[in-house]
Amino acid sequence: MSDMTADVASADYYDAVVDTDGTIWLRLPNGTWSYLSEFTSLSWDAHTALPALYEPYRGLDRTAVAVIKAHVGISN
Repeated sequence: MSDMTADVASADYYDAVVDTDGTIWLRLPNGTWSYLSEFTSLSWDAHTALPALYEPYRGLDRTAVAVIKAHVGISN
């Protein structure tokens, strides 16, 4: 697995990524990105693209994405 810039990580391949601080970002059904807060729920703070400030990003596999989506109540 390789490190990605925000632009590359925001492309359509990954639905969840981890940033340089270990924060998990999730692509929402409307196409925006939000992150899991310290309370393990989605933040109210949604972004149209991943912020470059938190590069590099690493993509999560489909199984991890499914578990995260189920936890936050987003159906696949």
